[in-house]
Amino acid sequence: MAILTAALVVGCDDDASRDAGGGTDGAVPDGGAVEVDSGPLPDGAAPDGGGVDAGPGDRPIEAHDVERFPNSFGCCGHEINIVVAADRVPHVMGVRDRSGTRSLWYAARTGGTWTETNVTDDGSLPRPRERNTFALAPDGSPHALFSDGVTLTYAWLDGTWQSMAVDATSSVGDTFRHFDIAVDAGGAPHVVWFDQTLEALRYGRWNGSAFEVETIDAPAVADDQSGEFARLALAADGMVHVSFLAIVSGAPVLRHARGTAGSWTVEDVPGMGKGVHGSMLLDSAGNPHIVSADLRSSRARGIYWSAFDGSAWSETELDADSSIVDADADLDPSDRAHVIISNSFGPAGYLQYLYPRNAGRDIYDVRGAVVGDAPESCDLDLHEGTPHVVNPNAYVTFP
Repeated sequence: MAILTAALVVGCDDDASRDAGGGTDGAVPDGGAVEVDSGPLPDGAAPDGGGVDAGPGDRPIEAHDVERFPNSFGCCGHEINIVVAADRVPHVMGVRDRSGTRSLWYAARTGGTWTETNVTDDGSLPRPRERNTFALAPDGSPHALFSDGVTLTYAWLDGTWQSMAVDATSSVGDTFRHFDIAVDAGGAPHVVWFDQTLEALRYGRWNGSAFEVETIDAPAVADDQSGEFARLALAADGMVHVSFLAIVSGAPVLRHARGTAGSWTVEDVPGMGKGVHGSMLLDSAGNPHIVSADLRSSRARGIYWSAFDGSAWSETELDADSSIVDADADLDPSDRAHVIISNSFGPAGYLQYLYPRNAGRDIYDVRGAVVGDAPESCDLDLHEGTPHVVNPNAYVTFP
C-alpha cells in the first residue's frame, strides 16, 4: 500500500502563521527585542552565557541571537540536525544542494568558528536525498544515518568518512525521516527505520562488523503499517526505546516499543499525539517520554507530550492547533519538555519555541529574515537546560 504520510500536507493553514502574542515579523510581543544577527558566539552559549533557567520562577524569553551559517553549508531548506557535546561544542549535519547535486556535510563549532567536512562530496558514498540524522559516540566521533531515496546508509568518521548499507533488502523512502540512530556507551550504533517493503518497524545493532537486523513491529493485517517517524533512545541499562506511528484499520496510533535484541514489548500510547514528527526521550529515572504531533486530515497538527511515570501514560497538550512542518523536543534537568516547531514554508514561515516557565508554559516566536526564509526543518538540543536550535540557515541561542 502507499505510505499514508506520503500524502501528508506539509504546507500550513492560515492559523499556522498565527503569532502567539500578536507580534510582527522580527519582533516579540510586549516590547520584546528584535532578532539580532550577532556574528560568532562563544562555543555552546549565548553571548552573555545565558539560557533558560531550570527551576521555579523562570524568566520569560525576550530575545534570541542568531549566527548565520557559512554560505558553504548551502542547506537550501533540506533537513538539518544538531547535537551539543558534553564540552558544549555544537555539532551540526545537513544536506546541501548545488545545481541539483545533493551532498551531506558535517560541522562542529570550536573557537567561534565552524569547521566543516564533506561526508559525501568525493563521490565515494551514496548521494543523500533530504533526510539525515546523526549521533555522537562517547569519544565524540559522529555517526550518521541517511537515505538516498531507497537505501538506508550508515556513515562514520574514522580519519575519513566511510559507509555501508544498513540492510540491503530494505527499501527506505525520503518523503519524511522515518529512521533514527543512537550510539551506546560501548560505541556501538543502534538504528531503527520504517521498511517500506515490509511496512514494518525494523531495528539493527552493530556487532563489530555488520548490523544484526530484526523486526520490532509488523502490521497484523494488509493495509496496516508500523514504523513511520521512528525515533530511538537508549537507556543507561541497555534498554532500547522506540516511538513511532502505526496505521491500524486506517487510523493513526502512537506506539512505544521497549526491549533488547530478540525481545520487545510494544504498546499503544493513548492520547492525541500520534508520533508524527516525534521525539523519543528518557527522563532522569529512565522513564520514556514522547513529544509528537497529531495526524488530522493528512496534516500534522498540534504538539502533545506523553509521559510514562512507571505505571501509566499521561498526556499534556502543548499546542492544540499549529500546523507542524517539523518539530523536535528535549527534556531539561527537571524533566520538563522543551519543543521547537516549524510552522510553515516560505518567507512567511517562522519557528516557535515552547518552553516551561513557573508552573506553566510560554511560546516564543523566532522570527526574522535569517531564520524565516527556510524554516521547513528545525532541530533542538538542550545542554544543561540551555536550548540550542538550528534551521537550514542559522544557529539560534537565547540570551
